[in-house]
Amino acid sequence: MSSVRDHPGLAKKPSSRSLVQQGKELYIIAGPVGNSGNIGKKEQITVPAKTWKVILVLDRQGLGMQGVKTNTRTITLDDAQ
Repeated sequence: MSSVRDHPGLAKKPSSRSLVQQGKELYIIAGPVGNSGNIGKKEQITVPAKTWKVILVLDRQGLGMQGVKTNTRTITLDDAQ
């Protein structure tokens, strides 16, 4: 998983926790990219080469997916570059 060290610009973005404390509602979607090998003795588990994450920031809690509009703030983190 990536860290602030891996993404210098990330330090300038607000943390998910601080956004929630401000009363925002977040939808976080993440996934793998590629394959850097497998681990496990009994069952083989694929380890992704990179990861990505998208965070939708809704203006207030309780809006649900109906609160997602074309101008909804979106934060992206991408290790796959």
